[in-house]
Amino acid sequence: SPDGSMVLFDESGVAATSEYQVYVSRRGERSSMHLGEGRAMAFSPDLQYVLTLGTRERSRFRLVPLGDGKITDLEPNGLEYQWARYFPDSKRLLALANEPGRPCVFSSCRRRAGRFPSLRLWSFAMSPSRLTAIG
Repeated sequence: SPDGSMVLFDESGVAATSEYQVYVSRRGERSSMHLGEGRAMAFSPDLQYVLTLGTRERSRFRLVPLGDGKITDLEPNGLEYQWARYFPDSKRLLALANEPGRPCVFSSCRRRAGRFPSLRLWSFAMSPSRLTAIG
């Protein structure tokens, strides 16, 4: 997390069975909280949710609450995702994705929107404030 109070990670291999497992570890606690199957992507900027991605079904992100609440599957759009991070507004993601059989490109994704427009960026950098992306 930005304040260093939590660490988001996934585990694979013998300890995780056949699927990656997502965990959050809070500073000062001896155990980690298991959030479910998938790959750990990012904390939401408000630290209320964790964004995860399936290991086999890479076309759908999930929002997993860190407290009370239910898991929300985000609408698939035909892209296969590799990686994602939140923009500071909490409503958009920057994701590395591809259409089946095509190379990966960076895509700007609006949360819970139907289709996510793709942005072709060959190189990419995010400012330290996370307010601007340059590509």
